[in-house]
Amino acid sequence: VALNALGPAAAPALPALARALEDPEPRVVTNAAEALWQIGPPAWPALTRALHSTNEHAFNAATHALRRTGAAASNVAPQLVAVFLETSPPRREQLTPLLAALGDTAVPALGAHLAHTNAALADLAARTLRAMITREFAALRGVAALLKHPDPQVRAGTARVLGGQALWPRTSVNGLVAALEDPVPAVRRAAAEALAEAAEWTDLVTNAVPALRRLTESADPTERETYQRVLSRLAAPGPSPAR
Repeated sequence: VALNALGPAAAPALPALARALEDPEPRVVTNAAEALWQIGPPAWPALTRALHSTNEHAFNAATHALRRTGAAASNVAPQLVAVFLETSPPRREQLTPLLAALGDTAVPALGAHLAHTNAALADLAARTLRAMITREFAALRGVAALLKHPDPQVRAGTARVLGGQALWPRTSVNGLVAALEDPVPAVRRAAAEALAEAAEWTDLVTNAVPALRRLTESADPTERETYQRVLSRLAAPGPSPAR
């Protein structure tokens, strides 16, 4: 508690506070995590390492502290993503709000897994990114930026993510409309399919109609059926949409 009150001036005690995260007494763990949070960025790695702990109090206290840091913890974002991908499903549920709170800083490391050869990991990355864009606009902004990733598999995976309900629909739809101009057919088709899905929750998808019409006229016959089907879906009446 005394070190907590010192704030950043408690930095020399960082190693001792990190060890205190493994204390069997929950009150000690809670106050150690709080003191580390007060120290600031030099303490983020210690809090991140605590996420590997079998001590649930340490895990919960570190998660809470890191979530409070938000995007300020960008220096440990890749490590947090690695912990997330390796940990158990119940812990992933607790860590998803933390990744969302990091905003766009956690997106690149997670987005790279959209092209992973392990289908389960790629699916986990997509589901997590979807959960993040329902919470934080900064996360959505980061995901939309992945549409310019050099790997077309990442771009296609990103398009599929953006079909899910997001905090700010215009950003999602604008990104998907732009992706209809991608030079890679798989990315264009993924964007079109995502727009069809997005029609379930926003009527902004009608902004894609001109681009889809152009594609039905110019695309290869193997692609054309997709665009025609999506155009029909966008023209069909849907549920009360979220704008």
